[in-house]
Amino acid sequence: MKAEAIAFDFDGTLIKGGLDKAVHIMYSSWVACYECGFRGFLHPDKIDVDMDRIVRAFVLYPGAPRFQQLAAIVNSLINDRQRAAEDPAELGINKELEQRYSGVRKRYNELFSALNDAAAEKYWRPFPSAKEILSILSTEYELYIASGVTQDILEHDFDHHGFDRSLFNDILGANMKGGSDKGYILKQIKEKGYTDMLFVGDSNKDLEYAAVAGVKFFRIREDSDYKRLLEALSRGMPDEKKSWSFTQQEMELFYAKTIPLLKRYIDGAPMSMEAITDLINE
Repeated sequence: MKAEAIAFDFDGTLIKGGLDKAVHIMYSSWVACYECGFRGFLHPDKIDVDMDRIVRAFVLYPGAPRFQQLAAIVNSLINDRQRAAEDPAELGINKELEQRYSGVRKRYNELFSALNDAAAEKYWRPFPSAKEILSILSTEYELYIASGVTQDILEHDFDHHGFDRSLFNDILGANMKGGSDKGYILKQIKEKGYTDMLFVGDSNKDLEYAAVAGVKFFRIREDSDYKRLLEALSRGMPDEKKSWSFTQQEMELFYAKTIPLLKRYIDGAPMSMEAITDLINE
């Protein structure tokens, strides 16, 4: 066993495709609510109202497990409270709607997975330097994947993109119930007894997970950050503690891409998954 460990987030860190995934989450959440009994809380004739609530919730949970992100968005749409409700009973809805919430989760998961599959097929690729840097790092560090993506999807995507499993001690994702978030996974890895540990991620939430687990953090934004990571490690484990916000341009993109998709859906002309990903990546 090597003395030090490095855990990598997957989507947005090893694989490019962070902002379009955000649009997938926003679109899928709203449509799932509309189709599965929560239409009375929505404003299809004033979609900006719903988008404001969706965005306010999403920006607090980037990089979180998919069902935690959904729970925050649903609570925001119903109550304008930007917190992920752990149980539908916390939403202040009647028993019938509490029971229907499982249908919202199922439909959201179907839509979100289908959009991700379409984007992965055509647009999402590993950062050009990622595989080379992983191979180099594996000679000195124990490597792990710590992802909020559910375990089944994570392993499928890991193999689909041709990553070498032999470089990693373990590939760890969330469970279908929304548990096993990255903070929990990082703690599990740390408890193996490493002298030092680094988490490499792309979101503020990843920074929070690292802090909760008591490990160091490094942010990936673009391909050049991989070479920067290698250089930083030559001087010891880096630890980037400064948080950041979505830029104004990123916030505008969320609205500019999601609203037209929802309007098409509301007008009875929903776009195919492939057409949606094409529009997002224009």
